Amino acid sequence: MRYAPYLIFLVLAAISPFRKELYSWPVERLLLYNSFFNYHVWLPLLLLPLILNSERHPKSLFAHLLDRVSDIRIINPVTYVLLAGATFLTIVGIPGLWWSWMTVGVHLTGIGLIANFLRGRLRPSQALFLGIGCVSVAASSWEIMYQVGYYFRYGHEVLPFSSVVGPVLFVTPLLVLGLVVIVFYLHQKPSILKVGWKVHSLALLFITSLVLWWVLGFWVDIIYDANDSQWHYTQLNSLQMFIYKGSKSVLALSFAVLFLERSRSDVTL
Repeated sequence: MRYAPYLIFLVLAAISPFRKELYSWPVERLLLYNSFFNYHVWLPLLLLPLILNSERHPKSLFAHLLDRVSDIRIINPVTYVLLAGATFLTIVGIPGLWWSWMTVGVHLTGIGLIANFLRGRLRPSQALFLGIGCVSVAASSWEIMYQVGYYFRYGHEVLPFSSVVGPVLFVTPLLVLGLVVIVFYLHQKPSILKVGWKVHSLALLFITSLVLWWVLGFWVDIIYDANDSQWHYTQLNSLQMFIYKGSKSVLALSFAVLFLERSRSDVTL
């Protein structure tokens, strides 16, 4: 069952009791962190020349190599190892940069599922690039919702609204570039999009989780204290932590199911 490891990881990411690790680094490492953080939202831009080259010359050696390394017979085992690594790093408490390792795993899971669901309907590299585009849109959309919710729950009384505009604009390139990739492939082959009751159900579940998260208090793992310019853990709330983490898993699965073929031959596990 090639989908099973992905689905199991999404469940583990939602119910994981581990909190995000706070990092404490020397100045020289923080400079590297800041440089990477400032430019990572533009990483999908690197996909565009690869996509254009492989689409213009689909029979070239370059396109052939892209398809070979993008084949799910390679993608699946590599991703399974990365998901195991993300789980291990989370359990032993090794911090990421600004991310949690389980969230990175959710992103990889979304890409892997989409690549699997599109097997046989797009070339392997096309399916992989489309998966990256979808995850870019999902991740940036969730971050925008998080930033807006965080501001109105914790910062609107002491901070100007412009303080939330900056973070939203910061992730906008990730959103826009992801949308460009999605539109490019859907324009070529709109039939790969399969919107049905599964998508509607997951979308409703995601919206419900967001509403519950807000109504229950919009719990977040860590909060920034402007008085000492430090991040601090909040008091643990297990129910809201489940909703907080589960919303990411549901959103990733929602995007993946958009491309799930209904024919029996394509959904055989």
